[in-house]
Amino acid sequence: NVICEPIRATLNQPGVKILDVGCSNGVWLDAVFARYPKAEYYGVDITEAINDGESLSRANFTFANVLEGLPYADETFDYVHQRQLFTGIPRKKWVSVIDELVRVTKPGGWIELMECDIPAYRAGPIDKMLTNAIASVIEKNGLDSRCGTNLLKYVAEFNKISRDSGIQLINVTGKVVSCPKNWNGKVGEACAKDLAQFLESMQLHLQRALNISSEAYAALIVAYLEECGRFKAFGNVHLFVSLDVSIGRDIIPVCIEIHAQNASTQ
Repeated sequence: NVICEPIRATLNQPGVKILDVGCSNGVWLDAVFARYPKAEYYGVDITEAINDGESLSRANFTFANVLEGLPYADETFDYVHQRQLFTGIPRKKWVSVIDELVRVTKPGGWIELMECDIPAYRAGPIDKMLTNAIASVIEKNGLDSRCGTNLLKYVAEFNKISRDSGIQLINVTGKVVSCPKNWNGKVGEACAKDLAQFLESMQLHLQRALNISSEAYAALIVAYLEECGRFKAFGNVHLFVSLDVSIGRDIIPVCIEIHAQNASTQ
């Protein structure tokens, strides 16, 4: 259900090519393959985690960095997906990344982006402390702690730069869905699992920022997740849909899906 509804209608057509940028171990590709087995799947990443296990989607994997350009010809894919790369794409590189995603998308194809904001809402004291520390680390490294919210700004910048070439992202609309952090059943549990994995990946940076030991950091994560459930903390998912991408005389429908956690309280 994360995939935009208009995209779903096309995924079981023979010969459809799907690309996941930043595919990691291929879990998203496998999940989509389980629903849409007729498509051809491709993944690209700077790590080869997808080769650590058996890929259900039998994706064609390429080792590459989107910041340096995708190793595919123009107009190759019907559906290009990219999510949660806010810790890897510098603020100044987002427009060029969007440009590269558009380049490899076929006329009539779709692009889907999922990103999140760091700032917390309905948050307890531990949540506020952690998210402030994370935002500080991210910003000091030239990244965007409000990437989900700012993605529309990057789209506008892309349109301005590419106007003379006739390439434009147009008709962008959106909606917001709230995601519970460690409460409200299985969805909250899944969100808590993702948060724990993210905090584990940020451990060295956050230990240094907070000046605490490994033991204290592990205890902090446990306390943080417990607090999230108690305060009923949540993150907002921002879903932005661009129905058309105009490239010269061609029109490309594009779904830009932006997951921005903790955008506002409700």
